[in-house]
Amino acid sequence: MVAIYSELMNKYGNQPFGLKDDEVKARIKNIEDNLTMKIDEDIYKGTDKVSWEDFKFRQMPLAAVLPIMSKMQSDATTAEATLVNELATLSGGREIVFDQFFPVVNAKSSYIIAGESFEAEISVGTYSSQIDPSNVRINVNGSSLSVNSEGKAVYSTRTSSTGKQTLKLSAEVTNPLNGKVSKGDAVYEYEVGRRSVAVSADKMNVFYLGVQNPISVAAAGVSSNDLKVSATGGLKLNKISGNGKYEVEAERPGEATITVSGGGLTPTSFDFRVKRIPDPVPMLSNNRGGEIGSGEFKAQGGLIAQLEGFDFDARCTIQGFNLVYVPKREDAIPAVNGGAKYTDQAQRLVQRAKPGDIYYYENIKAKCPGDPAGRPLGSIAFKNKISLFNKMVR
Repeated sequence: MVAIYSELMNKYGNQPFGLKDDEVKARIKNIEDNLTMKIDEDIYKGTDKVSWEDFKFRQMPLAAVLPIMSKMQSDATTAEATLVNELATLSGGREIVFDQFFPVVNAKSSYIIAGESFEAEISVGTYSSQIDPSNVRINVNGSSLSVNSEGKAVYSTRTSSTGKQTLKLSAEVTNPLNGKVSKGDAVYEYEVGRRSVAVSADKMNVFYLGVQNPISVAAAGVSSNDLKVSATGGLKLNKISGNGKYEVEAERPGEATITVSGGGLTPTSFDFRVKRIPDPVPMLSNNRGGEIGSGEFKAQGGLIAQLEGFDFDARCTIQGFNLVYVPKREDAIPAVNGGAKYTDQAQRLVQRAKPGDIYYYENIKAKCPGDPAGRPLGSIAFKNKISLFNKMVR
């Protein structure tokens, strides 16, 4: 009977959803050691008997043999029941024992600010070493993860965007005995911040009149949606995005303040100076003054006001100037020019240019964004170049 049981165990015990090899060997040995109907083949050795049967029954009276036979029948019945029970266990009565325990932390928030309370639920997780990792499936946001021998998986991802992130988790465990699949779902949220540093120079905290001054408002540990931004000193705030981006319009020069609060943040103020746009440079094309060829000089249509080294999208316009034409060895001829382009009178003077003539642009005025009135830009002068041929003739 033990041989039959061993054969069945070795044939079916290591199949999927069955017993492992070491469990099969342990069960066979347990049956052999505890089976009530055991026959010791070596019991007659050392005697004059030639076999186990000869040792047990030869020359025994019938009255003594009958009780022995009754006991053997009883042992056979008990052994049969034991083997049947063991085979029933093999076919589906195996029990999964959870023999591994570990703490599980479920925090209410994965982003805590200093001074706030940290609160989490601590529970005990269990796992059975009898479950093969191939019977466990863990998914994060639809992606399957590799499970180790302890039933655990490692999830790693590179964060590219800030703010609240959500992980949708699911787990499936297949019972190795009956093939039944148990499922579970969960949602985990965490928040991604960004390392930031602020550099402030006293003379650079400036807003300019007439342009949109971009600023970024952020506070570590506070969502941009919870921040409250206000301004004083003639500033107007325009929110241009949900990630703390604003544009500031300044109405008057002087001192101004921006205050940030909200989300548990103590109101914090930042002081700024408001200034008008720097003076532009009056130019004739790309020339600030000095010698210029007669042909190039005549090709220009008037003056421009160039903002140099100013990073804002702003443009200043020439309101007018006085043009003084000084021909070589002749009296000066003035002309009043309104606007940036030459008037007819000024254009006629320009077209008379010849080597050695000088042109003065005086009382130049320009108006920049935010200016209530035009601002003076001073004067520039141009002298028409004398060609090499004229120098040789002289």
